Amino acid sequence: HAHAGHTRNMNKEGNKYIEALINSVVDKVSCYFERNKDDIFLVNEHFVNRLQNKKFRDFQEYYIKNLNNSNLNFREFRHKYSLQGIDKFFLQKLEDNKNEIIQFIKSDNLSDLYYRYFENVKIKNKEGVSVKNLGSFFTKLVHTFNSTNYTPLDIPMRNYFGLNKESYFISFIIVSDAYMRWLEKESNIKRIKLIKYHICNELPKFNIDKITDMKILNIIFWSVADSKKKKTINY
Repeated sequence: HAHAGHTRNMNKEGNKYIEALINSVVDKVSCYFERNKDDIFLVNEHFVNRLQNKKFRDFQEYYIKNLNNSNLNFREFRHKYSLQGIDKFFLQKLEDNKNEIIQFIKSDNLSDLYYRYFENVKIKNKEGVSVKNLGSFFTKLVHTFNSTNYTPLDIPMRNYFGLNKESYFISFIIVSDAYMRWLEKESNIKRIKLIKYHICNELPKFNIDKITDMKILNIIFWSVADSKKKKTINY
């Protein structure tokens, strides 16, 4: 009997821990927007300037075309997202189980999906076989089929939000929840609406109707983390 109480306590502590991490990400997001009050600057910095790069532009077109695409081609997906360290056997496994994988995402059964397909994946390479967790691939795939509730997450962004000690799965849940929470505030919803409005003006070809608020935040913080990464000297 005591054991059940202990588990419940553990849960409460676990939740408090996760909650603290979500709040710290919400604070970072809020701070960034408070420091950068000029929406036209933000749009130029993270959208207009970035879209002058052909690779970035092509990627956004690919992204929009493949949202909720149940015929998604995993080889092309890997290539467009420049996902490293993956072999053809893993991609074939995803192809063979595509319907089940999409079903997992649609029914919000993400931990099962992660453990079944993306954790401890055996990848063949020159040295033989290595075991990997394909967290980045996982977050990008989930976002493709649920772009309203989940963000893609790469390593620089995870570092930017101070989550590099957390597992990829937990980091992904934390940042997605933090974005959702930030977007609950009336003033923040207005802010994103204005940003979208300016994107429409500056980039009429950019298919803004397909772009969720989650994706807007993702592009902004991907861009912030990316330029921060470039500034960091790699010893």
